[in-house]
Amino acid sequence: MIDPLHPYREVWLCDFEFRAPDGEQPDPRCMVGLESRTGRTLRVWADQLVGMTRPPFPIGADVLFVAYFASAELGCFRALGWPLPARILDLFAEFRNLTNGGATVAGNGLLGALAYFGLGGINAAEKQDLRDLAQGDGQYTEAEREALLAYCETDVVALAKLLPAMLPKIDLPRALLRGRYMAAVAVMEWKGVPIDVPTLDALRATWGAAKGRLVERIDSDYGVYVPTGRTLNPESTLGAELFRTADDWGVAPYNLADMARDVWREDQAAGAEFQDALKAARQATGLTVNRMSAWEEAGRDYSAWPGLDAKARELAGMYPALGIGRGFEQDAEYDDTDYAGRLWELLRNGGRPSKPRHDRQIFTRAADLVAQAGPGCRAERLTFSTRRFAEWLAREGIPWPRLDSGELALDDDTFRQMARTYPAVAP
Repeated sequence: MIDPLHPYREVWLCDFEFRAPDGEQPDPRCMVGLESRTGRTLRVWADQLVGMTRPPFPIGADVLFVAYFASAELGCFRALGWPLPARILDLFAEFRNLTNGGATVAGNGLLGALAYFGLGGINAAEKQDLRDLAQGDGQYTEAEREALLAYCETDVVALAKLLPAMLPKIDLPRALLRGRYMAAVAVMEWKGVPIDVPTLDALRATWGAAKGRLVERIDSDYGVYVPTGRTLNPESTLGAELFRTADDWGVAPYNLADMARDVWREDQAAGAEFQDALKAARQATGLTVNRMSAWEEAGRDYSAWPGLDAKARELAGMYPALGIGRGFEQDAEYDDTDYAGRLWELLRNGGRPSKPRHDRQIFTRAADLVAQAGPGCRAERLTFSTRRFAEWLAREGIPWPRLDSGELALDDDTFRQMARTYPAVAP
C-alpha cells in the first residue's frame, strides 16, 4: 500500500502551550515539534521562540504540518511573527469530519480522539492542571518549565499515535483544504472583531430603555406583560437625590430610576475592567506600592525604573481602561505623552473608589439619557407574566411544551422551536 504521505519529505507534528485570556491574543509559553519519520524532537521555551523569525523546522510545500485544532498553534505562529505552513493537516477537523452525526467515546478533544481509536493519553485531570499552569503570569521555576515542556511533548506523542490510526480514513486532498481553512480561522481570530466603542457604550447605557420601548410596542398585540411593582422613597439618600435630579431635568422619576440603575451597573463593570487592567500592569512592571515607596525614598523617580516607558506604552495599548493614552500605534503621529509618569501615578494611587448608587454623576448621566430618549421612554418597567402568557396561548389554541413540574417551558430554545411552528409566537 502506498503511503499517502510519501510526497512529503518531512512530517512535523507540533503543539504549543500558551496563555490566552478571554478576548486576548495568545502568548506562547513553549513549543514541541516531532518529525514523525525520524523521531527528531524539538523542545523550545518562550525566550528562545521570541528570538526566531521562522519556525525551527521547514514549512514549505514539501513538508506536512500536523496539529490538533491547528488554529491554536497557528495563532502562536502569528504571535511570534512566523509565516504559516504551506501544507496543514488538522486532526481535529478530520476527527469531526469522521464522527459528526455519530457518538464519540469522550468528546471531540485530543483525549476523546485517542479514546475513540483505543489509544491511551494523559490523565484528564492532570491535563487540566498543566493547562492552568500555562495560564500563569510567565514567571516559572525550572521545575515548572520542565513540567510544561513535558506536558506539551505528551500531546505531540499523542499526535504521533493518532496520525497513523486516522490516516486510512482521511481524504488527504480535501483534508488539506480544511487545513487551509484552519489557517484562515487563525488569521480571523488574530484580527478579532472590530468594535465601534462609542456606539457600544451608548447602546449599553440605553439598553434598558430600548428594551422597555420594544416590549411596550410588541405587547400591545399580546397583553402578556404587567407593570413591575416598586416604590421610590424620597426620604432615603438614594430617593432624595433621584427626585432632586428628576426635578432639575424635568424627567419622570421612575424613568430616571431605571436609567440610573443601568448607568450604575455600567460604571461598576468599567470599574472592574479598570481594576483588572491595574492588576495586569502591576504584574507586568513589578511595581507594587511598597517597591515604589522604597524607590522614591532612595531619591529616584519613575524615569529611572528600567524599561518603564516602553512597558507603559505597551500596556496603554493593551489595556485602554488604564486611561493613560493610546500606546504604540502603527503609522501614528509623534506622541509625546509621558506614559511612564502617568502609569507610575496610577499604580501609586491604586484603584479608584466605586461610585455609590446615589452618586450625583450617575444620576446626571442617567437624566441626560432619559432626556435624549424623549417621551417614548416609558415611566414603568414591565415584567413578563407567565399567567397572562398561558391565557394568550389558550386563546390562540397553541399547545405549549411543559416541564416535569407542569410549568410552561420558557427557555430560549423552546421559544425558537415554537416560533417555527406558530409564527404568532415569533415577535
